[in-house]
Amino acid sequence: MYTSEMLDGHGLSFEIGGKTFWVRPPTPEEYDDALHLQSVVRKRILAAPEIVELRSLPASAEGQETLLGALADTEQALQEVESDNPEREMLTRRLAALRRLQETRTLADEVADERAILARDRWLTLRLLTDDAGQPVVLPTKVSKDSWAILPLQVRNGARPLIWALLRMIEELPFGWVQPPEPSSK
Repeated sequence: MYTSEMLDGHGLSFEIGGKTFWVRPPTPEEYDDALHLQSVVRKRILAAPEIVELRSLPASAEGQETLLGALADTEQALQEVESDNPEREMLTRRLAALRRLQETRTLADEVADERAILARDRWLTLRLLTDDAGQPVVLPTKVSKDSWAILPLQVRNGARPLIWALLRMIEELPFGWVQPPEPSSK
């Protein structure tokens, strides 16, 4: 599943209109900052008056279906892990958290999570998106709301699944598995 290119720190690539883009792995600081941003945005959205009203409504059918899928996947993974594997404890905790979430999740939680993840993904896209030569598409000194607006929609949307894949790999693989490459190494 993980190619040597990903593990070498080059990240994942996608093509739009004949041009190749890369989403490099985040540094530990970028990863931490992205998760912090996601948490702050979620809390701020949950406090918005129009979202507070949604706290009394159950999660959408689609949201409940997604949660059931995550429960099933986690239960399956737990059954496949040996009893002495340290991953078993992590899966057990994740399963318990998903079950609690199934009982308490509201439409407000669902909306806040979607918006917070979108904010995280936008933040990461602006920082991790590189061209085929490994150069940032948006220069770090120019990261702003305007930077987001100038990126074509296809590029913004193309980067998100790759960001999700990289974040999943960071969660699944041992810490420090990648080192961001030097810009000229591609």
